[in-house]
Amino acid sequence: MTWISLHHHRYKFLWIFFICLTLPFQILSGQKNSTAEKYMVKADEFKNNAKPDSAVFYYKKAAAIFKENKKTKKLINAYNLTGSMLARQDKFEEGRMYLGMAELQGNTLKDTNDLLRAATFIGLGVIYSSVGDFGGALAYHYRALAIRLLKSGKYNADVATSYGNIGNVYLIKKEYDKSIEAHLTALDIRNKIFGEKSVEINQTYNNLGKVYKEKKEFETSLLYFQKLLENKTAQVGSDSKDLVKVYNSISEVYYLMGQKELGDENKAKGDEILNK
Repeated sequence: MTWISLHHHRYKFLWIFFICLTLPFQILSGQKNSTAEKYMVKADEFKNNAKPDSAVFYYKKAAAIFKENKKTKKLINAYNLTGSMLARQDKFEEGRMYLGMAELQGNTLKDTNDLLRAATFIGLGVIYSSVGDFGGALAYHYRALAIRLLKSGKYNADVATSYGNIGNVYLIKKEYDKSIEAHLTALDIRNKIFGEKSVEINQTYNNLGKVYKEKKEFETSLLYFQKLLENKTAQVGSDSKDLVKVYNSISEVYYLMGQKELGDENKAKGDEILNK
């Protein structure tokens, strides 16, 4: 056997040995990823069934495996969901910690405008708003909006949601004109995508009704609350308890206008549905 042939066989042996050595680790890694995916499914089920503690538990277990196996995007998603679920339980500090870790992981992505980052920023925006840091909340919501506009264009449901988030923060800050501008943009988007009679546009009607009420433009407030009432009545029926809050909102505006009789009338309609 020549030296070249011997060298070739030795190289081949080493390559086979390397494959045999690494294959078990690849299989193990694949098994762990499969387990993590199952944890995510289980967590989603708990989330959908209003069991947040169990959902958080399994999101965290999945995140630990994704981190070990360097599955960055899946890790970010798991951190996002963990942080958002914690925020829903008013566990804002822990939620911010997980969303902060998602933000750090997002900084390592090749595409720093990945939509996963928008989800991270929205979660952080919600938490900052909840703890009273409205400047921080707006900064994150605008960062999320910029990514969504870049990736999806203006006429997209998630873009409308971002404008709604921004409008809600401005409402809390009592910057009513900025709130109205944001909500009117969300209205335009949802109207074009879903139509003025859609379920998806209801939240925007409600938001605009609230802002105009706070601005003391009561006629315009009533206009949007009436649109909401018409939509919901057509969608869920005239006896649905979903209408109670709408009737109450309308009655509040009438009381503020000094029209007690109409206020009482709408309040009575809500009470009648509630007591059925």
